[in-house]
Amino acid sequence: MIVKGHQPRIDRRRRRLILIAILALALIVRLAVIVSTPHFAPYGDPADYDRYAHTLAVTGRFPPTGYARPGSPTAFRPPAYPLVLGATYALTGSRWSSGRVLGAMLGTLTVLFTLLIAEGLWERGRVDWRRSLPPWCG
Repeated sequence: MIVKGHQPRIDRRRRRLILIAILALALIVRLAVIVSTPHFAPYGDPADYDRYAHTLAVTGRFPPTGYARPGSPTAFRPPAYPLVLGATYALTGSRWSSGRVLGAMLGTLTVLFTLLIAEGLWERGRVDWRRSLPPWCG
């Protein structure tokens, strides 16, 4: 007899293996992109984050911005990601590849959180696959 909300142990083990396989695939695909593009050079926003992280790793301070009056505070870039990237650069020596690997790991964490949210909604009965179909199908 299966009590609602309590699944047999075999199902939990199988779900855990599926989750691990999905996360492994997500990370492998991201790392494959990094390996297959060794001459990557950031531009635009990634280059700006690289500049912030490199300056933080070397000086411990945020770099000046071209968008605000010199010496004044700016909120153009939220500080958390440049700080984490700067710490990564401080540990690995300001290499783009280390920042890209950090991005791959953060992207894989996003996959994990998305799966956990979807699983929680599914178990609570708030997800109905029929709602994903066009109206004329149902």
